[in-house]
Amino acid sequence: LDIIFTSIKYNIVPHNIDVLDLRCLRGMDDQNVRSLNGARVAEWMCKLIPNMKTYAFTLRVVKHWAKQRGIYSNVLGFLGGVNFAILVTFVCQLYVNACPFTLLQKFFTVMVRWRWPHPILIHTYAGDFQMKDPDGTQFTEWNPKLNHKDALHMMPIITPAYPSMNSAHNVCYPQFRYIQEEVYRAYSICQTFPTNPVAQIDALFQCCKNDFFTRFLYYVQVDVVSCSNEDHLMWFGWVESRIRMLILALEQPPSVCSHPVANCFFRRLPSQRKAEVVCAGVSYISNSSDTMSDTDSLSENLSAFTPPRMKGVSSSQSDATSVQYVSTFFIGLSFQKGLDYVDLTFTINDFRQKVYVWSRRKEGMDVNIIVCSQKNLPSFVWETDSEPSNVASCTPKSKTAVGTKSVKNGNNPATAQNVNLEERFATVADTTDVDSNSNAIKESSNPLPIVSPAAKSPSSDRNLSPIAAGDDIQFRLPS
Repeated sequence: LDIIFTSIKYNIVPHNIDVLDLRCLRGMDDQNVRSLNGARVAEWMCKLIPNMKTYAFTLRVVKHWAKQRGIYSNVLGFLGGVNFAILVTFVCQLYVNACPFTLLQKFFTVMVRWRWPHPILIHTYAGDFQMKDPDGTQFTEWNPKLNHKDALHMMPIITPAYPSMNSAHNVCYPQFRYIQEEVYRAYSICQTFPTNPVAQIDALFQCCKNDFFTRFLYYVQVDVVSCSNEDHLMWFGWVESRIRMLILALEQPPSVCSHPVANCFFRRLPSQRKAEVVCAGVSYISNSSDTMSDTDSLSENLSAFTPPRMKGVSSSQSDATSVQYVSTFFIGLSFQKGLDYVDLTFTINDFRQKVYVWSRRKEGMDVNIIVCSQKNLPSFVWETDSEPSNVASCTPKSKTAVGTKSVKNGNNPATAQNVNLEERFATVADTTDVDSNSNAIKESSNPLPIVSPAAKSPSSDRNLSPIAAGDDIQFRLPS
């Protein structure tokens, strides 16, 4: 249960208090205002939505699409629930009389033609409204003209409640690039709906892993490892909040570009053999032709990456663990044409040090980072369902064993609900739209390439098998 607390300067809080009343903000600091703004933003959107029924259905479809395509996670620098709620509200305001089917098409049309970083606004205050406390203090609002940090935001999606804030301030260029690619892909699919609606709906909601793991030459695999349910919930949350640093650090334009995806894989595994585990370390997995280190020195190199043992815990206690909880993120890497050598040593080691400074870290909480080529991806990426990182599927639900086999739609209520949603969505008919003008919408003269979904059958040699490890994460690219 997530409960947000804020203190209001009322002697008696009335039962029917209006959180939109600006007098509620009197005497609050910025932290309290942000806490209260969650409820105030929701109240404002309920007032601004023309048709709640069509809005709610369209929002469900858009969020399902975002989760399937790996762009639903505010923590990882993508878009979250509030962001999509504001975007769908904006589209509903533009096309008041449209049905959900039309609203979805218009959603992708508006997002493709929108001139970022022009802000998305669903409500503005008339005039030069500014609220001050009796002592003269003033709340900080999103204003790119006065605040240089606000001017650097890539996708300003502004909250309707005063003081206005950018709900998508976490979005950085790698995430923005991937969001734009997926929006263009969805827009391209929606243009062909009339010809073959059933097939196009299946393509629209296709899981991102079917083409993500065939798109790039190399991938960075980040395994979040713990030895118990409780530890994994805490450790996963901490590491997930730091993954964005690794994504930005791997982005070294124009030489290296990082391509994150918000979905992750959760597995409950027996303890791996000692020779197969690189505790808190970094492995490089490649073809035998481009191996950079001698495989005979594997055990020696593994010991170099083993972190200092936590105080008060003996080696016998550590080796006694029989189960590991593993949540895995993947980051794709693309390289500039003509580049033949890559060195990620400092980037990965620096991220590892930032993660391990957590004061609540216990024995067994590790992060395994592996750089692998496409042909050496682990087999579980094809055998296991990926889920958005902010759902319970990426962490232990209970002490019951969780296998690595795919979850069937009939056994997963959430998946079954999404399937039912797709079936209902496929039967929705079109209605008349009410056109609205928007100066921020334009035709895209140079759209990003549409990535067509292409499922690829896993080969039998995709099992993860580290063959080299060392202090330097360096490798040569094929010509």
